[in-house]
Amino acid sequence: MITINEIKDDDLVFNEQTHSQIYACDLKREWNSLNEDERSGWKTLKERTIKLSVGTVLDRIYEDMECSDGYEEMFVHLWNDTSEEFKQRMQGLLDEISNFPSAKVYDFDEDINPFVDLEED
Repeated sequence: MITINEIKDDDLVFNEQTHSQIYACDLKREWNSLNEDERSGWKTLKERTIKLSVGTVLDRIYEDMECSDGYEEMFVHLWNDTSEEFKQRMQGLLDEISNFPSAKVYDFDEDINPFVDLEED
């Protein structure tokens, strides 16, 4: 469990009661005036970037090709025809997708201790 004092102002926090997220600086402005119930259910969020694996993506593509209009064992033959150079080029493209701002997601991290007041400077 983390205290409100340990959270950076520009971190995002999540309210389990309202299912909404706000910046910690906005929560800090109100924190000391909230009662324990209103302080409960707040969590920090941890940013994560979704990474795509060339192996996983090609598996899906090759399987779809075989199942839709392909032939038996097409999946295996496609993999046999896939060079390391091609996989490296495609992985570069997939990495570009992972660099899109919209490829970032937020996971729940730590509960914020509702019993600790914000220490004002």
